[in-house]
Amino acid sequence: EPYLMAERLAGVPVVVSPDRVRGGRIAIERFSPDVIILDDGFQHIRLERDVNILLVDSVEGFGNGFLLPRGILREHVSGVKRADVAMVKGGNLRKGDREVLKRYGVDVLSFRYNPTAVVDVRTGAPLALDALKGKKALAVAGVANPNPFFKSLERLGAVDLKTLAYADHHAYTSSDFEAISAAAQGRDIVITTEKDAVKLKALAPERFPLY
Repeated sequence: EPYLMAERLAGVPVVVSPDRVRGGRIAIERFSPDVIILDDGFQHIRLERDVNILLVDSVEGFGNGFLLPRGILREHVSGVKRADVAMVKGGNLRKGDREVLKRYGVDVLSFRYNPTAVVDVRTGAPLALDALKGKKALAVAGVANPNPFFKSLERLGAVDLKTLAYADHHAYTSSDFEAISAAAQGRDIVITTEKDAVKLKALAPERFPLY
């Protein structure tokens, strides 16, 4: 993810540190930024912040209300009271989840991911979205919840969709790519996420149809 961010955000420094306070100090000392955006940092309360943004998936919401490993929460649901705003991905929350945010007075902004192009991983050349229509596709993803990605490909017209799902943050190996190549037999196109593409690019042969 940091590599992807650095690729996409030309001229914007990306600092990686398991100690977020130290990382923040490095960012300030070396780059004198006007704004620091902390990725995946809601629980890193040692680092003073001006705005807390809570990201909530509309499907998973707050799960069953229990902490890991019994549920999906990293801390008690009352932790949402630290949020200045909740960004809800993918639509409307369930009634119970909406009531949690309302109880703690958290404003809500809803958003959706919308694909804009199909991109050749090797060359970066974009294709029109209708390039997937009628194509037999293999979808490869190593993200926390790959189902929305798979569904988006079907909405774009991919047919007989075959899927390979790996764990979030999966580090792909040559043997993984052999499995992907085998699964791609008889497929017109292989589609992966932008996050996975930065890892798979180095493993893909020159003529492999990876987008």
